[in-house]
Amino acid sequence: MQYYSTITSFIEEKSHIIPTLHPDLLKQLLGSIELGLSSFTSEIECKCLEFLEIYANSVYFNQDPQAPMAQLLLPFLKLMLDMIFGQKIDLNNTMDWYRTVFVMICCFPEHYKELLHNFLSEQFDSEASLGKDLVESMATVSNIEFVNNRLTKSKFIDKFDKFVVLVSTMVKK
Repeated sequence: MQYYSTITSFIEEKSHIIPTLHPDLLKQLLGSIELGLSSFTSEIECKCLEFLEIYANSVYFNQDPQAPMAQLLLPFLKLMLDMIFGQKIDLNNTMDWYRTVFVMICCFPEHYKELLHNFLSEQFDSEASLGKDLVESMATVSNIEFVNNRLTKSKFIDKFDKFVVLVSTMVKK
């Protein structure tokens, strides 16, 4: 727990230097965050989400999707969506997951839409089998202007929670 608290405090206090860190160091930090998301306690999971939210904010405000820091973050969007839809997250941290994934989506909105489409096509045989409710719900979580501010984040979290619940009741087991 101490390790995750330390790196989260560091990145929070020094978020402005993230773009200057060597890609190998970032890769190591993100590797430990990936491990923490799936292998330890709820508290560590929460610290990892906090780290990723701060990191994603830095990527968002840096505005360079080709920068190494952005490219290293990109795979986390798929990982997080897979974990959310696969119900592999601690339910006590659900809103933390949604907040973090929102900031990541703001960094990579087109990639998010592609991942969402791919996930649903893997789960359902045809668009017709999606059902009207799921199609409408998917539209509400895809057709948001992904601007990283409090109001948009709040709206997204509410809509995304409803979408996740709907998906979890309909996906192939």
